[in-house]
Amino acid sequence: MTLSKKAIAAVAAVALLVVTWAAVLIVGIFFRPSLSVWFGIVTAAAIATEVALWVGAGIAGIAIFQRVRDRLRLRSGRS
Repeated sequence: MTLSKKAIAAVAAVALLVVTWAAVLIVGIFFRPSLSVWFGIVTAAAIATEVALWVGAGIAGIAIFQRVRDRLRLRSGRS
């Protein structure tokens, strides 16, 4: 089974999100970082979350655009 580019991008974004927040959890529990280090780690995780949300929105937008384009082609009789 081959995955489409959209599926690969979605899986990569979610994997990055899970790894980043797991790192935040591990560092926060076991290492007790200073405030400046904690700020950097949480900022990196927040940016990863933002990237994952925008990737998801982009994938959804592309899927909707392709579905509308296909329906318009079927309606006009072109293949």
